[in-house]
Amino acid sequence: MTRDTVSLWIRLCLKAGTMKYLVLGHSIIRWLSNSLLMPRDNLELHLHGVGGRTVPQVFHLDLLMVERINPDVILLQLGGNDISDSTSASDFLVKLERLITVLREKHPSSTIIVASIFCRRLPRGISERSYDRKKKRVNKFLLKKFGASEQGK
Repeated sequence: MTRDTVSLWIRLCLKAGTMKYLVLGHSIIRWLSNSLLMPRDNLELHLHGVGGRTVPQVFHLDLLMVERINPDVILLQLGGNDISDSTSASDFLVKLERLITVLREKHPSSTIIVASIFCRRLPRGISERSYDRKKKRVNKFLLKKFGASEQGK
């Protein structure tokens, strides 16, 4: 996540009243859910991370859970498992934009935050160099399209 994304996340967390937050992602979110210690007054936090999770899997497997939770804020930490030699950066971005469109249609009052793709020490099915090149291309687009000044609804 960029510093601006974290700053936005903190500002949203400090809003008055009980807020429902959902963080959707891959294994990093699962690890976070195992170690996160924070006060939860006025905060209903749902961390849903599945190892190996990709954008198409979120689209097909997790949308009913999003419906059930009906969050005020949705943070998407996805992409690390989508980047491969057989997938272009633009293919991934098309899938991500489709997911965001569906989330916005089903949850028009929710704020949607799209986090940057993290570095990986050992990318699967792709060299580190190719992974880093595609990750940078995707993150540059994400910052341009969903940057902190444009984050949200």
